[in-house]
Amino acid sequence: MPYPFHKNPLNGGNNKNGSNSSNNNGSSPKTNAPINREEIIQFPTDYPIKVIVEFKKSDNIYQASIFAVLFQLGIQHNNWRVKESSKAKYRSYSIDLVLENRSQFDNVYVFLSKIPDVVKVI
Repeated sequence: MPYPFHKNPLNGGNNKNGSNSSNNNGSSPKTNAPINREEIIQFPTDYPIKVIVEFKKSDNIYQASIFAVLFQLGIQHNNWRVKESSKAKYRSYSIDLVLENRSQFDNVYVFLSKIPDVVKVI
């Protein structure tokens, strides 16, 4: 479902009903204020994240890899939870993050996705 105030690239910038939902300067049609993506999420924010891996190594290796990424990005974290899939093929690591800015938000997905055996970061 398209966002009501963002251009849909699949239909030439028009929303679902065919009307163009934003004006030429990228502002909201109702307020004429520029859209600021920083305002969607107020920083700093508590943000839960889940890293799903195809389990081939030990928990210590995956946890150390995740920790290294968070340390490198300067992201505070707590409340680690580990869950194994019913057939033990996958493990999910859920972590509560404290994100200070948009850059951390964007980069945490990019860098966690690069860890070997990571299937998905949500």
